[in-house]
Amino acid sequence: MVFMSRELILSFGVQLQTLEQFLRANGSRLSPEVGFAAYVFNSARQNCSFLGNLAALVSEPRRLSEAPVLAATGYLRSIRVKGPNLPCDVDWRAALKKLSQREAFPADRSAFTYRPLEVLGICLGQMSDENADAELAAWLNNVLGRLLEQEYSEAWARWLYRLAGQTLGITGARQFSSQLELLTLTEIAVLRWVSLWSKDFVPPSLVSDGFAALDRELLGRCIAKPVEPRDTAEAAVIWVALRAAATARLESALAETWQLTRPEKDAAALVENVCRRFPLFARQLSMRYDSRPGFRIKDEYDVQDLLHALLLLHFDDVRPEEVTPSYAGNSSRMDFLLKSERVVVEAKMTRKTLGQKEVANQLIEDKERYRTHPDCRTLVCLVYDPEGYCDNPVALEKDVAAISGGLRVVVIVSPRGL
Repeated sequence: MVFMSRELILSFGVQLQTLEQFLRANGSRLSPEVGFAAYVFNSARQNCSFLGNLAALVSEPRRLSEAPVLAATGYLRSIRVKGPNLPCDVDWRAALKKLSQREAFPADRSAFTYRPLEVLGICLGQMSDENADAELAAWLNNVLGRLLEQEYSEAWARWLYRLAGQTLGITGARQFSSQLELLTLTEIAVLRWVSLWSKDFVPPSLVSDGFAALDRELLGRCIAKPVEPRDTAEAAVIWVALRAAATARLESALAETWQLTRPEKDAAALVENVCRRFPLFARQLSMRYDSRPGFRIKDEYDVQDLLHALLLLHFDDVRPEEVTPSYAGNSSRMDFLLKSERVVVEAKMTRKTLGQKEVANQLIEDKERYRTHPDCRTLVCLVYDPEGYCDNPVALEKDVAAISGGLRVVVIVSPRGL
């Protein structure tokens, strides 16, 4: 993890400001790079105020069949930019048809197919046409199929072509994984940007640690020397990736130094350990001396009873069934409150009708409800999953866990390995 000192935070802030200035200076004309930049900000749910008036970035209709113009317009269509001068679907199809009549793979490599930014923009524009022409769709699919079968020296090109393929719904594209140290800053930024909205795109080796490896490499490059983008496409993707990485690592650093008193912090750590080892306790109860019937956990109430007993071994004041503040018009009861330690403990048990998705939805509601509770600084959620209904327990723990508004949330899916 990159240590987020005040100096580093200021340094990244300066880098972001430099990128913003670059975007303002170069984002006022229609081009595939500017269109891509707008798409990057939109997909990351970031305000693209650094660019010019997107609705005004429209050229003469007669130039629409030129691949760069068509691609730039495709990006704007995909993010639903509104404007009186934007081409309608009929004009779009006519321009795309003219493009399809040209040689897609000429010997001199002068076609749009050799420019990945244009390929992606055209594919996005095509998918925004609700009544797309079947022949044009088939032609574009064939073009992408050929592109995805070729080898490319730059990961930037490989990944943009793959994104274009995903846009058209082309499955079976080969997985690309590369050593981070061999990638350029822009290529690393592309991976971090796409990770914000498509976890399947990023190589699994970079997902397992919550993108920490990507963030370390990205932030380390930005610390070592100033960012110097070649165009607005690079500036936008680096800005989004840098902001995401810096924010994620800052939150991670705060998670390790969250502001609780020592008794509160020790109590939370003890509860977490009890929850982690709960399956060992349950298994021991099921195996009794002299073939006596064991205690079998049948439902969530059994989990709560056992957890209550375990908490009483360590804490003097364990309050069950406390009423929580209203959320979305409804109040409910928490499982246990350690009032002095300001820790709330929730227990859930998975079943056929309560898998990972349903548990995640419940935990998200719990998190919002406890955020305003005066006696809750830490929420520990035990998800007892003896039958393995959670397909990806690590993802469940990471997706729901958070530090926000003075509340620390810890999710423990158990058993999943100790």
